[in-house]
Amino acid sequence: EAIPRGGVAGQPYVRAPKAASVSFSYYVPQPEVLAVRWCEVCQAGRSCIVNGRCKNGVKPKENSAPLRGVGTLTLVLRNMPAVPHNALTGLLDANALASVSASLGSTS
Repeated sequence: EAIPRGGVAGQPYVRAPKAASVSFSYYVPQPEVLAVRWCEVCQAGRSCIVNGRCKNGVKPKENSAPLRGVGTLTLVLRNMPAVPHNALTGLLDANALASVSASLGSTS
């Protein structure tokens, strides 16, 4: 072990614990919806939309979805907080507390 500055070889010396602290603040931006897309039938695999297309090369509906029928609504978000999920399937963990509410179209 190196001898500290001012120490003498063979003589005891005391190391003093040192600490530093600083206060700071930061801003956590709210999640922002960048895109809303709907596919009647998804691509095979984890992602419904691949290269901008649903299954069979169909272009997804942008910012709209039918009132009836089945399909998958994909939301693209910025600043989304971390949500526990399975990286292989994309499904949320059973204990994840997350919900998404989407309103498509005008309510007037």
